Amino acid sequence: MVINAALLERIEKFLPKDYRKVIVARLKENKGIEIHPNTVYNTLHGAENLEVAMEILALVEERRALKRKFSKASIAAFKK
Repeated sequence: MVINAALLERIEKFLPKDYRKVIVARLKENKGIEIHPNTVYNTLHGAENLEVAMEILALVEERRALKRKFSKASIAAFKK
């Protein structure tokens, strides 16, 4: 899987500042795969690496869900 420019633009705003360290730690813990942080950066910017790309997308989806949950909770609290 290759992350193209359009997808990169959509997911960049959901990545934490230390996304490379987070992805490296998650891959090592969950799948036993050891990679260099530059591999994460390269994958994010067009290199082909399925495992890393899927982990990046999983992290982005978790952060999106958290943002939606927070937004809904804050809107509900504001309406009260």
